[in-house]
Amino acid sequence: MKNLLIMLMLALPIATLAANEDKQKNTSQEATAVTTLEGTIGDVSNYAPLSNVTLTLTSHDADVKKVVKTNEEGKFVVKSLPAGIYKVKFEKKGYETGNYQSLTIREGTRNSFGFLLFED
Repeated sequence: MKNLLIMLMLALPIATLAANEDKQKNTSQEATAVTTLEGTIGDVSNYAPLSNVTLTLTSHDADVKKVVKTNEEGKFVVKSLPAGIYKVKFEKKGYETGNYQSLTIREGTRNSFGFLLFED
């Protein structure tokens, strides 16, 4: 009985270690699957970055819709975006609405994108 107890006490840390390794593997696989879209929106006349531009991304199958705004430097980031093909609409008061019909997002990658808007 004493030997069985010692074997169980030795097995528990090994099982815990194996479970933690599996958890770390799953976490790193999930991190790889995360897709990020980032970029900058600017003014076509002088390439100055445009803040507060609303970007609306809609997947072609319409299962996914995300809306983000650019920061003061005209930059935006969309995290956890599923892979697919998206339509992107850019809107800012005083500027023509911009449209991009077919933006391909690949799984597990960091995608960069830039766009210039015309003043009204």
